[in-house]
Amino acid sequence: MNCPVDVLILTSVHHPFDTRIYHREAKTLVEAGYKVTIIAAQAQTHQTVQGINFIGIKRPRWRLGRVLNWLTFIKLALKAKADIYHFHDPDLLIAGLFLKLSTGKPVIYDNHDPYIEAILQREWLPLWSRSIVSTLFGVIEKTIAANLVVIVANERQCQRFPKATLIRNYPDLTAFESQLEPPTRKQEVIYAGSLSEARGMFDLVKIAEALKPTPTVISVLGPIPNQQLEDQVKHMVAQKQLEPMIKFEGRVPYDQIVSRLRHASVGVIPFQDVPDHAIIIPTKLFEYAACGLPVVASDLPPIRQYMTEMNCGLLVEPGNPQAFAEAVIYLLHHPQEARRLGQNGQLAVFNRYNWATEAERLLELYRSLLSQTQNHD
Repeated sequence: MNCPVDVLILTSVHHPFDTRIYHREAKTLVEAGYKVTIIAAQAQTHQTVQGINFIGIKRPRWRLGRVLNWLTFIKLALKAKADIYHFHDPDLLIAGLFLKLSTGKPVIYDNHDPYIEAILQREWLPLWSRSIVSTLFGVIEKTIAANLVVIVANERQCQRFPKATLIRNYPDLTAFESQLEPPTRKQEVIYAGSLSEARGMFDLVKIAEALKPTPTVISVLGPIPNQQLEDQVKHMVAQKQLEPMIKFEGRVPYDQIVSRLRHASVGVIPFQDVPDHAIIIPTKLFEYAACGLPVVASDLPPIRQYMTEMNCGLLVEPGNPQAFAEAVIYLLHHPQEARRLGQNGQLAVFNRYNWATEAERLLELYRSLLSQTQNHD
């Protein structure tokens, strides 16, 4: 690449150091010689980290303000005069279409969350309206996306966007390669990632309660975005006197999460049986496996597929904290079996389910877009 190609990544919802956005895609592009800037709500006003420039904007407190925030993103994006625009949130669909029409540059819509299904679970929407809003959003999304380049994160989304490029959320092995030998593990159960009611927040407390007779600690390494829910779950912990058993540590830097996983005994994924969980594949499944950590997870279709292929843990009924606790206790009481399952997962991730192939797909897409732009010019 003779002259650095300017890439502008935009996210209105995700954390600026989101695993997919920053740790995988942005770092891959920088290593390939691209000049990358990320505009993100929650980011510091201006900073540069590992060669990636960040521009922060204020995140609105209200949902309507978040939707209208695309005006600010458009202003900053036009000022950047990028060669490729790459955005990650449906809030920015209108901004993405405007950038495409006004600049003529390639604009990528990176759809890695099942938004249509997620709308069906939005408690702030009246129950009667959710299906209507979901359907309406689906029509708008598909209409706008037809004018953009689309990336999706799993095969199910390819059915909705047949021309999309599939780039899965597999882990980047550079964070794991230096620690292949199994360390001494503590009797600690870990949940890594953001937490909500649908992701098993209250079930984790019930699992901790069931584990009370054992010297086991559950560590939650990730934020609870809803303050009201965070207050509820902490009140529940206090009522049940489980403070020593379960610890909510908030957002933890990625490298520290990897280190913690390396020293834990079991990784859990207590997702509930809700519409979007029939589609998404939790990144934490592969991160647990990459660290040789046996997994106890809800028996949901996408999780079941990969857990069966990797043979890396135990599947239990979603929404059954007692079954989760029993599976965790089984692994703690059978360390050889736990180690075997952990090694199975680690081998599967290092041999197959990792970012290397996905990174090449990303770079190939970028090369193709640049080639098309040059030919058009």
